[in-house]
Amino acid sequence: MFIKKTNLTFILLLISILVNAQLPFSGTKSKKADKLFGEALLKYTAQDYFTASEILNKALKDDGKFIDAWMLLADISSKNEKYYESILMYKKIIDLSADFPLSYYGIAKDAIEISDYQQSYDNIVKFLVFPDYYKKKQVLKK
Repeated sequence: MFIKKTNLTFILLLISILVNAQLPFSGTKSKKADKLFGEALLKYTAQDYFTASEILNKALKDDGKFIDAWMLLADISSKNEKYYESILMYKKIIDLSADFPLSYYGIAKDAIEISDYQQSYDNIVKFLVFPDYYKKKQVLKK
């Protein structure tokens, strides 16, 4: 009985590891950048976008591959109607990892604002290829 229970535990642990391995990492290993991101998120929530942007830029100086920080900074640029700037940031995210569907959606949304309909179309098509990304994320939250 002990062997069967141990095997079942091992199998469940292995499945958990495999499911987690399928989602790309978007965070940072830098404690400083993570702390700054938390501060920026508070400012963003309070709609203090200027201060949030300043803090995010500090976080990105510490870890230039911090995708969550790039995403928030791109969103702030979009909210401030700096569409060319936000599109460049979303493209930076794709350069870091093409596995984040919201970057394609962000480009599509902001490209419409600058009347670049072809770029918008191309990126919304790419975005629509990712429906199971969100299903995987929901499974992990449960």
